[in-house]
Amino acid sequence: MTKVSRRFVVDTGVLLTANKRAEVSLECVHECGKALNHIMVNGHIFLDTGWRIIKEYGNKLVPNGDDPGVGNEFLEWVLTNRSNPNRCTCVPITPSADDRYNFDEFPTHHELRNFDPSDRKFVAVSASHGQRHGESPPILHAVDSKWWGWKDALDDCGIHVEFLCLAETEKKYHEKMNS
Repeated sequence: MTKVSRRFVVDTGVLLTANKRAEVSLECVHECGKALNHIMVNGHIFLDTGWRIIKEYGNKLVPNGDDPGVGNEFLEWVLTNRSNPNRCTCVPITPSADDRYNFDEFPTHHELRNFDPSDRKFVAVSASHGQRHGESPPILHAVDSKWWGWKDALDDCGIHVEFLCLAETEKKYHEKMNS
């Protein structure tokens, strides 16, 4: 994993992959687990003030240790550190008046018009922090190949995606796109 930053928005897929809940290589599972452990020891995360990201984590994971896995440990760490400004920054994101899955902070780039509605909150958090503080934290990502198709448009908008399983993500994208 390339650690350009120790400060990330973390996509739910990273937690699920670290818990071995995705059909990926063991190397990818390891990279996701290693990244989450790194954040828990040395890092910092960005969340939204409305708990949208935490709610998504909680809908897909169990923080109490009944289901072991690095993703579950990370959720517990997030819940413990959410109010610790040394470990977590919470930023406001504004739902659009006509679509609760879209946010005013989400970039208006023509190539992002079909961006997955359930993933827009991660981009909005990065963009919101960037608009307020001049730094859009990178989004840590596992293997959702749709994001590969949007990475250049996101980069154009100043939002970088760090793919933990780069080769697998790119391969899946090209397989789905038959290219």
